[in-house]
Amino acid sequence: MQNPTMPSQSTSTTSTTAKPSPLSVALHLTDHSHTLLAKLYHLLTLLYPSQSSHSLPFPSSFHTSNIFPNFPKLCLHLSKQFPLHTSKINIARIDAPAFESLSDGTEMYAQNLEPWVELMVELMTWRERAVRVLLEMSGTVLGLSPGENGVVLGVFMDLFVGFVRVGMMSGRLPRKMIVQVYNVVYGVMRDGRDFEEYGRLVEFVGRYDSVVKGLQEDLGFVSPRIGEVLEAVGPVVFLSTDTKKIRNEGFLSPFHPRYPDILTNSAHPMRAQELANVTSYREWVLLGYLVCPDELLRVTSIDIALVVLKENLVLPLFRDEYVLLHEEYQLYVLPRILETKRLAKAGRSKQKEADLVYSVAKQVEKVLSEVHEQALLSCDSIHHERRILLKQEIGRMVLFFSDQPSLLAPNIQMVFSALALAQSEVTWYFQHVGIASSKSKAGNRVVTVEIVSNNPFLLFLGLNLEARRCDELL
Repeated sequence: MQNPTMPSQSTSTTSTTAKPSPLSVALHLTDHSHTLLAKLYHLLTLLYPSQSSHSLPFPSSFHTSNIFPNFPKLCLHLSKQFPLHTSKINIARIDAPAFESLSDGTEMYAQNLEPWVELMVELMTWRERAVRVLLEMSGTVLGLSPGENGVVLGVFMDLFVGFVRVGMMSGRLPRKMIVQVYNVVYGVMRDGRDFEEYGRLVEFVGRYDSVVKGLQEDLGFVSPRIGEVLEAVGPVVFLSTDTKKIRNEGFLSPFHPRYPDILTNSAHPMRAQELANVTSYREWVLLGYLVCPDELLRVTSIDIALVVLKENLVLPLFRDEYVLLHEEYQLYVLPRILETKRLAKAGRSKQKEADLVYSVAKQVEKVLSEVHEQALLSCDSIHHERRILLKQEIGRMVLFFSDQPSLLAPNIQMVFSALALAQSEVTWYFQHVGIASSKSKAGNRVVTVEIVSNNPFLLFLGLNLEARRCDELL
């Protein structure tokens, strides 16, 4: 007889086999993306020990990293012949001594390459799962905006950002060479047989021959959703760049802008809360319009993109890995806009909608063609002005909360926003100092950024606010 306090076998089986929710799967995939980025970064540091070597396709350190066989001519030829099957390449004719040495040390070479082949299989499997979850989440009827289903929005966009970053980081690897060389080594050991995932990896690598174009194709189905999200966060992005409005309307002040006697600023509670997330919103804008370029044709989208594009020169991927932002937009976004403009121009006489699309595409083309020079000229001054604002507002906060510690709790969201903006500025500085843009009309230009090094007000603020929070809790 079954114990009534114990669940039945069928109930237990149902609970253990229940399909996880898209939200939980998305969280897991986002965590996994961080692991993948760390693995990719580790491999890149082995192949390219210095950042300067990134400009060379295969520097001297590449073949001495104990990952690839030290036969540059042979490895390079195999990579260039991709996706031609390795069995159809006369390797002995290309470099007979290298092939003989390769045949003698196959076990060692296979052992060195195997972890990175497994990483590529892991990337391929993760990408397939991530695409399915993004499709499922984007197809929901839920509205996605900071004020509506904010938690779901954050999970969805975190996975989206992770998907783009992992894709762009993996594009920096010699993926063709890894697949081809390993299959040659494996074939020598196994009488000409391919390794198990060779066919799938060839298809996967070929699909991402141009990484950003591959991402654009993969994410075409979520593009409208991304456009909606970016429009929803647009007002907060605009506010974060308007230092005059932030100062005059007291977004970062404990005093009410119109009633100075009120010591708890409740004038902008929602906006103050959203400013804490503005770093993520800016990242969404830069990555979103890069891989979903058609969304720039929404009427307000180009204004949102412009305010972020003109204050940044690089697009961070992971740690010190980055790509030059405007070069990516020139290579992968502008051609799509030009193609849309051409098609719209051809259909203007037949459809009224085409006339509007043509007009918007022409405006987007103009902005993207000019924003790089604007960024080179203005990004330094934009961020310098923002740092001055933060220094003033944070300085007032420290003095105010030192005198009135009991008022920290009701103003804590405003404090978090100020800290988030300050963190964003510090991160921006170290990402951009010394950056050179190679395709500017002004030539190679190093953008210098000023910062007051003898005034560590951020550290002072953090220590003081942490102390005040502890006092409040006690």
